Amino acid sequence: MASFIWDREPEEAYSNPYEYEAQEQFVREAKRILGRLCKSLGKYNLHFYSKETSVQKATWMLHNDAIDALREALSLLEKKKHKLVGRIFRDAWESSQLVEYFLSGTPRSQSDLKKWFENEIIGHEKIRERLKKAGRNAEAEQRRQRHRELSKFTHRSYKSLLKGYSLGADDKMVYDSYEKWSVLPHTVSAYYAILGDLIIQNLESMKNSKLISAKEIEMIWKQNLEKKSVPRKFACCP
Repeated sequence: MASFIWDREPEEAYSNPYEYEAQEQFVREAKRILGRLCKSLGKYNLHFYSKETSVQKATWMLHNDAIDALREALSLLEKKKHKLVGRIFRDAWESSQLVEYFLSGTPRSQSDLKKWFENEIIGHEKIRERLKKAGRNAEAEQRRQRHRELSKFTHRSYKSLLKGYSLGADDKMVYDSYEKWSVLPHTVSAYYAILGDLIIQNLESMKNSKLISAKEIEMIWKQNLEKKSVPRKFACCP
């Protein structure tokens, strides 16, 4: 059994943020999983040539970027420094999206892969266009919504910034970076749930790229989850 944080909805985690022991279990498991993934990806050091433009090289670089970003997000959340984590989430998500797009093998994606190696930015709309052409309109819309939500962190929307403030006397705002004690647990709790989902998504992305075998990924997942799940201590619903 793993920490139930892996299957938690961010909204529910935000509403019930005091599951500290379960979060600590999740951190232990996530650290081990991400560390093992880094070790497995490290096997490809000195494998690809600098001028190579293969899809395998692109996916390796994107996997490295995503896993490194998720490790950084985990480290920041442990310290209750959540300000940059939302932006890191979008980076990790977009990397896995590009992996899927390049692996699709369509003429358009192969052309865009070449452009990517020429340092052009491949916008997320191209990924959604591929899904629509494949008749996966509902999935394309779901991806659009996810991209829109994560982009709010990058573009510093009001509500994304608001997550860094608590309320003091007379309903007046307090910026939570001035004093460590003022960091409310709600945002950190929700971000752990998002982080778990992104780690699972990137595991699936690695299975698809086959740089790491599906068997090895399953072993990494199973061997680094703890045998006994920390039980929930607070009700999940009102």
